[in-house]
Amino acid sequence: MRNIHKGNHPPYHLEQRCLKEPAQPYSAWHNFSHKEEVRDLLRQEQYCLCAYCEIRLDEIGEHIEHVMPKNNYPEKTFDYGNLVLSCMESARLKLYAREERSCGHSDGKIDSTRFDANLFVSPLDYDCQRFFSYELTGEVEPHPALTPSDKACAEYTINLLNLNSPRLVRRRLALITETVKIIKELSGEALYHFADMDLGLSSDCLQPFHSARLQQFQNFIPHIVEQLNFPLSASG
Repeated sequence: MRNIHKGNHPPYHLEQRCLKEPAQPYSAWHNFSHKEEVRDLLRQEQYCLCAYCEIRLDEIGEHIEHVMPKNNYPEKTFDYGNLVLSCMESARLKLYAREERSCGHSDGKIDSTRFDANLFVSPLDYDCQRFFSYELTGEVEPHPALTPSDKACAEYTINLLNLNSPRLVRRRLALITETVKIIKELSGEALYHFADMDLGLSSDCLQPFHSARLQQFQNFIPHIVEQLNFPLSASG
């Protein structure tokens, strides 16, 4: 998870709709007919990555996600500051077993009674990246440097979003294994260019699992990472 900087001005129709608190947030959001404009801005802010797991949004589709669930916080239903793009198009959910669903479509996120704002690590938090560690096994774990209270927040968030679904673990394992292999094989200018290519923007998009990639470079070649100019956040 990486910080998403809400740098865009809210779309006009969303801003106008936000002035009126919805009595029925689900039906009000369902009937909102200007979602595509919202999607376009969110995609720019997130550099084409899912707000939670960081896979490319064009891989398995996307949906607009309310970070603070609209059932719990109806006043935030049309609040642009509460909206991100999460992976998995709603229409494709039936293609995935429940244990493979993650992020905004995880069981924990769909069941708003399980949401605890005091524990949830949000991609809108400027320091969200520090909570997580991407292991060589492909799993995401609480960062070992966390305090006990912060570790509890990381564990809660990982479980709520099902960030260690088998599908995501397999993908991260393959990515981390290949990245580490290349890092160990290259040296000098070639290693610098590989890091620049792997962590930088291409057509205004980042590579999937950017945080997992970044951690491997920081583990093995921190001196090169310090020299690179890539977006640590959308304000980058």
